[in-house]
Amino acid sequence: MALIASGDLSHRLKRGAPAGYKPTAHQFDAQVVGALRNNDSERIINIDQDVRRLAGECGYRSMLVVLGATRELPAAAEVLHYEAPFGVGYLVAQLTRSAVPSYVNSEKGSVLSEPESGTADEDDLTDALPLLARQAVETFVRTGKPLSVPPASGALSTPAACFVSIKTLTGELRGCIGTIAPTKQTLAEEVVLNAANAASRDPRFEPVTADELASLRYSVDILGKPEPATMEDLDPATYGVIVEGESSGLRGLLLPDIEGVDTAGRQVEIAARKAGIRSGEPIKLFRFVVQRFREKKP
Repeated sequence: MALIASGDLSHRLKRGAPAGYKPTAHQFDAQVVGALRNNDSERIINIDQDVRRLAGECGYRSMLVVLGATRELPAAAEVLHYEAPFGVGYLVAQLTRSAVPSYVNSEKGSVLSEPESGTADEDDLTDALPLLARQAVETFVRTGKPLSVPPASGALSTPAACFVSIKTLTGELRGCIGTIAPTKQTLAEEVVLNAANAASRDPRFEPVTADELASLRYSVDILGKPEPATMEDLDPATYGVIVEGESSGLRGLLLPDIEGVDTAGRQVEIAARKAGIRSGEPIKLFRFVVQRFREKKP
């Protein structure tokens, strides 16, 4: 038996959106998607109601019903797809891969029978992704060979674009490379590839040496699907940006929440320069959200 909850996320993500535009509307979608990717549905239940109201959503109550109906089952949340092409957030996700109990009270949304035994919880991406990046870099630096990708499950077994950032203990960038679209069959493979490249092929830095490994920290950003944007749609604290030259086809990307990048103009300028787009060339803009997983400090 399957239980489906239907509804939209924010209706106010772009100018011209059905319910008007609110610059902070994206926060609702980002928090819901982030909660599911972290397998933490309680964050949805306890979401700030002001954030919810400003988003103009219509799916929150449906989410509460399905969260209540599956609360006794093993949590195994997985985001299958998210996009916002018309200023409305569309999310496809599953909360569990276990069977929904046979008897569900449709009026109250409550479980009336004992849950069946199910699968184990998803890997904790908060720990798993930075650890995988560390293992990939240390293996490559010490042996010159890529890490053999371990068997993956859950979100790690699905394709996703990502960036791997390497920093020193003092916070200085040591390497950062990623992919705008998935190039591998799984996120685990994507992380291993990008981690090794960040340590060895970032043209801004010399390759990482074995002597440095103990003093490095890692973070992994999973990229959401890019959507067309205007300058007014950008917010460098929340959205990453992709700048594409209309005639050259060159593309440059800049992640969100970067120190010193506090305006959309500055964000676009840096991304265009990284791509080698000449000054004055007409450009197309795309924005995207990320889920950032940082290695915990010792």
